[in-house]
Amino acid sequence: MIVFEDPAPRIEQIHNPVLNTAQSFISLSFVRKGLELPLALWIDLVIPKRRQIEIYLNVVEWGPNGEFGAEAAARRAFAKPARQLTPQEAALLAATLPNPVKRNARQPGPGLRRLTGIYMARAASEKSSGCLRPAR
Repeated sequence: MIVFEDPAPRIEQIHNPVLNTAQSFISLSFVRKGLELPLALWIDLVIPKRRQIEIYLNVVEWGPNGEFGAEAAARRAFAKPARQLTPQEAALLAATLPNPVKRNARQPGPGLRRLTGIYMARAASEKSSGCLRPAR
């Protein structure tokens, strides 16, 4: 499994799903957008990127039957805990987002396999820059 050491440029908007979850009770889009900016700034100032990613991965829906969290996704797709996933399996799970209902990590189609390859290449380039490190 790979975790982020420093903020990566490709994940700078990770606060948006966290905000959308927190603000789901607000129905008027202009009011919601008005509240989103200060909350996004606060989240970026107070919560480190690594923690934002951790929160997101543990609240996002990962499967068609209401599986939430990376641990449930790993157990559903690969029948093992998230900590034991290979980098390719983790990338395959990441590629199922944002639509895990239509994308299945158990039976990846060509498009999902292509995305997995892209994510693996990006992770390799980030690893060489020192941004990524293996989980402990």
